[in-house]
Amino acid sequence: MDSPTCDSCGSQNLRRAHAHSRLRRLYRRLTGQTRYHCQACHHRGWTDLPLQPRDGQGRAVQAGPGRRSERRDLVARRVARARVILAVLVAVALGTLVALLLSRPGD
Repeated sequence: MDSPTCDSCGSQNLRRAHAHSRLRRLYRRLTGQTRYHCQACHHRGWTDLPLQPRDGQGRAVQAGPGRRSERRDLVARRVARARVILAVLVAVALGTLVALLLSRPGD
């Protein structure tokens, strides 16, 4: 699996960054991307590759038993994205149905 790199400097010393605003959280849910913070140049960006936990020297460390695995994070993002897409499809279908019912001539 490829390691994500910083868009600005190319470093692999990245940490997860929180998506604080509602717009950024919505973007994260719709795209499945993760927000990151580069420890080398302090650039913040988005990646669709899972971020590995790193120690102070930038070396990748194995996730401990108390941490959620990256695989579970990916599955959770896919499920959340599928729910949003399903909600949009249901809303479009219901809107179309209502429009068809209202457009019929009076009975």
